Amino acid sequence: MREKFQFVLALLCAAVCFDNAFAAVSVKSLGGGVLECSVETAALEITRRGDFDIVKSRGCSGTFSRGSAALPVRNFFVALGRARAVPSFEIISVERAPVAGSFKLREVGLPRPMSAGASKALPRSSGVPASLPGESELLKLNSVQERGGAHFAAFSLKAAEYDPPSGKLTHIKKVVFRINLAGEVHGTDAVSSSDRRFVSSFAPGSDRIAAALPSAPEGYLLITNNTLMPSFQALLESHSSNFNCSTITVAEIEISYPGADTQAKIKACIKDYCDSGVRYVLLGGDTEIIPARGVYARVTGSALTRNALADYIDGNIPCDLYYADTSTSSWDKDGDGVYGEWADGVNFMPGVYIGRAPVSNVEEADNFVRKAIYYPLRNNFRELLIADWLIKDDPTGLPDLDGKDLMTGPGEVKDQTPDDFEIEELYTSEGTLSAAAAINEINEGIDFLNHAGHGLTASLDPVFNNLNVSSLSNAKPFVVSSIGCYAGAFDSSDCIGEYFVKGSGGGSAFMGNARYGWFDENDATKYSGELMVAFYDALFDQGMTRLGEAFAKSKIDFIPAATDVSDQNNPYRWIEYSLNLLGDPAMVLPSEKQLDFVSYLLNLSTASHVSPGASTELVVELKNLKSTDTLNVSASVSTNDPYVTVLSSYAYYGDIAPLASASNVSSPFRFSVSELCPCDHIINFDLLMNTTDAVFYTRVQTAVSRSAPGLTMVYCWPNPVRSGILHISNIPLGSRPSVSIYNLVGEEVALLREGEGIVTLNSSMRADWELKNKYGRPAASGVYYYFLRSDIGSAKGKIAVIK
Repeated sequence: MREKFQFVLALLCAAVCFDNAFAAVSVKSLGGGVLECSVETAALEITRRGDFDIVKSRGCSGTFSRGSAALPVRNFFVALGRARAVPSFEIISVERAPVAGSFKLREVGLPRPMSAGASKALPRSSGVPASLPGESELLKLNSVQERGGAHFAAFSLKAAEYDPPSGKLTHIKKVVFRINLAGEVHGTDAVSSSDRRFVSSFAPGSDRIAAALPSAPEGYLLITNNTLMPSFQALLESHSSNFNCSTITVAEIEISYPGADTQAKIKACIKDYCDSGVRYVLLGGDTEIIPARGVYARVTGSALTRNALADYIDGNIPCDLYYADTSTSSWDKDGDGVYGEWADGVNFMPGVYIGRAPVSNVEEADNFVRKAIYYPLRNNFRELLIADWLIKDDPTGLPDLDGKDLMTGPGEVKDQTPDDFEIEELYTSEGTLSAAAAINEINEGIDFLNHAGHGLTASLDPVFNNLNVSSLSNAKPFVVSSIGCYAGAFDSSDCIGEYFVKGSGGGSAFMGNARYGWFDENDATKYSGELMVAFYDALFDQGMTRLGEAFAKSKIDFIPAATDVSDQNNPYRWIEYSLNLLGDPAMVLPSEKQLDFVSYLLNLSTASHVSPGASTELVVELKNLKSTDTLNVSASVSTNDPYVTVLSSYAYYGDIAPLASASNVSSPFRFSVSELCPCDHIINFDLLMNTTDAVFYTRVQTAVSRSAPGLTMVYCWPNPVRSGILHISNIPLGSRPSVSIYNLVGEEVALLREGEGIVTLNSSMRADWELKNKYGRPAASGVYYYFLRSDIGSAKGKIAVIK
């Protein structure tokens, strides 16, 4: 998995250097409306797959013109300040580095919808029919985007050249070029520090944005109707300490803002609030409450019917990016009533972070709000990756293509995930993916679910459908990301993405396609999958821990491709429109585990037992996993156990030094157990660990036991044990014993029964543990507990395994 890194952005008056840890972009002003830019690309990474060499470069996407060589492309922005246009640019120098050897590159395949059947059998050559590009083709200016009065030039740079006849490959290491600006060439109005930080994540030249304003709370805007407004109040209260929260109804917007229709009026309202400091907007309602703006996109790609090439055209893709754009663009420049066409001057750069709660009634709104509030309070640091075949047994002869590649390939989803996350993987190609297996992992508690497979309005193939999603009863909500088709079609009858977020169980947010998702018939990681990876890059590498900000950044990364002048009907443009966020944009995501549960102790006055009818003290040890202080640490315990009453639930730990541990021994938790509690009953406590800026969750388990006179002579030896067998001796004959071995977090490691680890001797019985877990693998060093259950009572003890 990916090692964490940090980058520093230096903002200087003379020059700005932007480093994404793989390659740098620097910009300096030469005066007179001229900027000089230097762009570097990371080293080429070449791997062999089948008969072809795959060429990648960190920080790059790839070419998407069918039949051309599959080469890495660097998309980037240059901040222009108030200058609205780039009349011209010129390349000053190109630094090339030939790569030793001869290579056979794979060609770019047809864009293929995630719902597609067989594609047309197109001729494949042994090489790629392409010649070396001229310098004018190396670097392209695709569009100029606007955000908050500042403008940004969207460029694409090829990171490599390829000559098919000779197989020669050349790395484009560095290009220096100059931009001529048109319009005002001085800086923009001052912006907030958070705006400047966000812009600095993708655009060098940020010194052309005026110095940040004094820090002030950003605004959060809820748009809904009068019926649902009360349901969202708890969510607004949860955000009130971090944001200036505002509300407005659609009815109020209708009479207060100009526009040709309701959508245009809502867009005008959001721009007005954005100008006053709002950065997060929740559209609180399904399309009958807050209508979607339908937009136009077209892609030429692999057909849904066999042996045919198709034009995919949709003039009504529901697109909430329309509302997020706070520029002056109407998205219908030619006034023909069709929004989002190439000639309509679409501005893809969002001015606000937007999400939708696709709810229609109070019950659905209550469920959405409860899960949005609860999600950041219980971080499990678990991620579930599921993938199906994208192409399998294609009748036209295309090779099989596994969605697993998007999850496990170099630099893909799994590589983005920090080491302190537990990753569960279920794949059709490995025979592990089923609905039961996926739901079991969900019930265990996950933070993220990522799906690479086909989809329809009511399904995420091959495991989820509206029925089993609406039946989910998981306690921990999660965030879903899918590349499947139509799973996010919230403008139709309720799609599966809506079922995830509006039900009592399921997820707190869904990121998915309202129409087709796209992949390259030769590459499962292309197109829709690239935006999934970019989301986790924004979260884990760039520290954008609020859902809407990370989602917006993932789409910004592909604006240069979506506006590529050489292919106006490419898949990236379609995905920019079709990919929407169903969720609260201000919801905080888990990104780094700071604090963890280490162990617990029970009070010695009860002989470290939890006994029915008695009260017990619980001392919990926590550890700071960071190399810096963790501040203002506190913890609380709770349980839904009917036999348990928590008498003291809160403990304050204070500041915990780097990599140090602390306990609440001076103020232990206290709880009592009912006299009616059965022996060997397991109590599950929810432990919430709070710091200044985060909340972490784990489960603590302990067992209830009664002392039994007939078991007072039971003992285990050798203890500590280093190797061989640990014996638990003096178990009374005929008592039908069983012994469970548990680790410190309450997981059963081994179970011993008569004839399966428990032997009968002349005058007693003995349990023999071979220091292996239930799967036959050696048990790790550490502290374990044994629990002996029998007809005459129970006993327990501690085991130290030292290796």
